[in-house]
Amino acid sequence: GDVYKRQYQRRVREPQPLMLLMRFGLLGLLCLAASQAKDNQKIRLFLLPHTHADVGWLETPENLARVNVSRILDGVVGNLGNDTKGRRRFVWDEMYFLQWWWENRATGEQQAAFARLVAEKRIEFVDNGWSQHDMGCTTYESMLNNWVEGHLWIKRMFGVEARPRVGWSLDPFGLSTTQAVLQSLMGFDAWFFTRVSNDIVESRKKNQSLEFIWRASSSLPEEQTEILSHIFESYYCMPLPAYAFEWGKAKGATPPDSSNILQVAENLANISKQRAPWFRTNNVLIPWGCDYQYQNAELMYNATDWLIDTINANSDAWGVTAEYCTASEYLAALHASQPTLPVKQDLQTFFPYNTWSGYFTSRPKLKGLSQSAHGSLHAAETLFGLRPPRSEGTKQQLWDLLESARRKAGVVQHHDAITGTPCSSQEGCAGVDQVMGSHNVLGVYEQMVSDAKHTSDQVSARILSHQTGIELGVELTEFGDVLMDQNPATLVVYNSLSSVRSEMVSLQVPICNVAVLDADGAPVKSQLSLLQDRV
Repeated sequence: GDVYKRQYQRRVREPQPLMLLMRFGLLGLLCLAASQAKDNQKIRLFLLPHTHADVGWLETPENLARVNVSRILDGVVGNLGNDTKGRRRFVWDEMYFLQWWWENRATGEQQAAFARLVAEKRIEFVDNGWSQHDMGCTTYESMLNNWVEGHLWIKRMFGVEARPRVGWSLDPFGLSTTQAVLQSLMGFDAWFFTRVSNDIVESRKKNQSLEFIWRASSSLPEEQTEILSHIFESYYCMPLPAYAFEWGKAKGATPPDSSNILQVAENLANISKQRAPWFRTNNVLIPWGCDYQYQNAELMYNATDWLIDTINANSDAWGVTAEYCTASEYLAALHASQPTLPVKQDLQTFFPYNTWSGYFTSRPKLKGLSQSAHGSLHAAETLFGLRPPRSEGTKQQLWDLLESARRKAGVVQHHDAITGTPCSSQEGCAGVDQVMGSHNVLGVYEQMVSDAKHTSDQVSARILSHQTGIELGVELTEFGDVLMDQNPATLVVYNSLSSVRSEMVSLQVPICNVAVLDADGAPVKSQLSLLQDRV
């Protein structure tokens, strides 16, 4: 690609308005273009502690929150809190889990400790949708709703200064230009991701373009929509299985001890030297975590402390230094190195990931329910924004309902939900060495989006009831009961778009002798069709 030649001064720009989303000004883009000399420089190895916690997939979200993720958060908060050197770090993404832990498990002392670690920038928020959403089966509106809930919760709990500044997409099956543009407009400084096809990764290793500037919009100004991008070229885990210490020796891990610490540390230093030629600076970033990693946080941090100390004690001989980092701390080191980075401006996505494309159409029922739920949510939010209740109490009640709908819909945008990959009660769980049995995660997801639609419809009904003076409900059975009692029933059709629409409206009624009239009593053209019972 073309070389990015302009040298940027640190600047702040205003994010563009997007519906309901928290807007955060950009701290600054890049200080790019200068010498890239790496000769005779020590490699600076950055270890970025994280966990990839899927909101569902093999187990229901609540089961994972209650057992696995609560154990992770308990351990991470404790082990960062007792770090007398203040060097340990952690990044967090999935907001469904954090909210569940905060409200159902964490003690007041743990909440205070977590907030202190966030303020000290030792825990950093990254991306922070309610779940880590897919990009192939979602819409821009469902992506925004997902982000809205996570970012609002962070603002409410920790203040706007804790807002995420970095995109984080470890496991979605391909990357979209829409995501790149939206994240830049939201004020993100960079985007870290993986799941890029193998041939592309190998090509980018050779020309040192794993870090690049992505200009993904064909219509918006580049200074508003470009974003620094970093591909995790060797998957999103630490080097496996050796450095996944909590897996244990039986699964191939090599926890350091007095007999092997030099070898384990030097091997890691050598890995960083093998990867260094793929980048344009002497900085090498290794994501230091994996799926549900840090359930034994004490083991992970103690072992990593030892590795870092051993590498640094031998830095002259090995040519490598090591340290913990957050995503923003790595970016600061990258900026300080002033690399000249290539530009991606071909408007191409990173789809498909290898040959994974079946998920674009699998589980059509779940995909259809999600679309329907977001249609109802859009209508309810529009009504709430245009005609909010005058009573503060009622307004808060309806806001709470909208928040519940957004959260449930947000969970289902997860890259192992809307894609159709979760366990189902009929089929068990796909994959080698994964749990088998009646883990009906799919059924839970379907119920979540159904609940989100019903809740959104309730909000719309209450607002329209106030506007029309007609008591409205959302249950079709209640509508039918009125007709069965030989009384007229009222149907309100609301167009939530800003343009005039003309389309067919269909609903089931329990009787055949019906007529349809408009609000002025004039007949509306209608047709009655008999539904046959299914055999």
